[in-house]
Amino acid sequence: ILWPDGTPWRGSSRCSSPDDNASVASSTDSAVVLNDKTRNGKKPRPLLDSLWNYFTEKPVGTTETFPADADTTSIAYLTIPQEHLHRVADPRLVLDPMAANMNVDGIMQVYFTDDRPRICAVVSVNMLRFFLKYGGDDLDLDTDPRLAATRNFVVNCLVNNAVMNGTRHYTITESFLYFVILFFAELRAKAENNPTKNVNVRQTLKRHIYRSLVQSLGKPGNPLGLAMRVRACQVFGIERDLLKWEMDELLVLQEEDGGWPAGYFCRAGRTGADIGSQGFTTAMAWRILKDYEREDCVA
Repeated sequence: ILWPDGTPWRGSSRCSSPDDNASVASSTDSAVVLNDKTRNGKKPRPLLDSLWNYFTEKPVGTTETFPADADTTSIAYLTIPQEHLHRVADPRLVLDPMAANMNVDGIMQVYFTDDRPRICAVVSVNMLRFFLKYGGDDLDLDTDPRLAATRNFVVNCLVNNAVMNGTRHYTITESFLYFVILFFAELRAKAENNPTKNVNVRQTLKRHIYRSLVQSLGKPGNPLGLAMRVRACQVFGIERDLLKWEMDELLVLQEEDGGWPAGYFCRAGRTGADIGSQGFTTAMAWRILKDYEREDCVA
């Protein structure tokens, strides 16, 4: 991470829990998001190797073996630049297995294994984002029967404020709002070239996102939660003047090394330990400050 003047930030990029007795967990979540992490030039391989695992090392606070998951896999493929995709397995290999991995209600599940039947609104958003990017020009989220239940699940959670207290895997409501806003921004960009696709889901999200964002303003939050809230507002286009309280609170939290505390945005499902990343929070704050003086901010 570099500051605008080119000076490197030397804070920790490890992902850890703010709980005093929690072990440090090495996770791909923020590493993929921040560093476009790929697999060091290895040739593309079959489906199993096109799936990402949350842990980059031995699992912490859970079972000895841990399955690949749809969230980390989706975020990885969404983050890796186009020019580096040849270094990993073809993302299109994942589409059908991900769509087939659904529960009895037709909602796509978190883990690629039968012994962890989990769904999560935030993970569902990122899976829909993955399909939007790699599902091809003919994909229409309004009509694709494979994605209907997952799409409705996400929309209903937004409309009914169902993620105000987080989910099993994501601790704070800002996690959901942040990824929903990224999803909407990607739908909006896609509509520039193909305005007839995804119309209903795009318009429905737009109607309810503004209300949800405005309702979230002015409420206390941890450092990463505040940063995700402000960044979501920037991407969506919320008026800058409405973000003054959040900006003041965020700036006060900056530490002596120039970085920000980890905060937390997800948690271990088995133990409930909250997990955050100093690197993720600092990168988010840096992007916010970089764009804060601009009239129009985009993802």
